[in-house]
Amino acid sequence: MTINKDVYLKTDTNKKLYSLLKNIWDNEEFIFGIMEHCETDEQQQKMIEVIESGVTNKNEITLWAISLCSGKDINQLKAKWL
Repeated sequence: MTINKDVYLKTDTNKKLYSLLKNIWDNEEFIFGIMEHCETDEQQQKMIEVIESGVTNKNEITLWAISLCSGKDINQLKAKWL
C-alpha cells in the first residue's frame, strides 16, 4: 500500500506528523492507519505532541490514535492492550 501524499499531506501539520511517524517506523500501513485515525488538524497536533513527549513505541502510538479518534481513555486502552 502506498499513501496518496496529495490526499494526506496538504498542511504543515500533516507533513510533520507523516515525518515523525516515518522516523518511528517506515511502514506505509502503519503511517496510513495513524493518519486515517487522526483526521483533524487538532487530532494530528495532539499526536505530534504525544510523539514529541517521548512516545515512540508503535503499539502505544496506535493506541493513542484510537484514543484520539474514539474518545476512549488512553490509560484504559493501555491496560487492556499493552
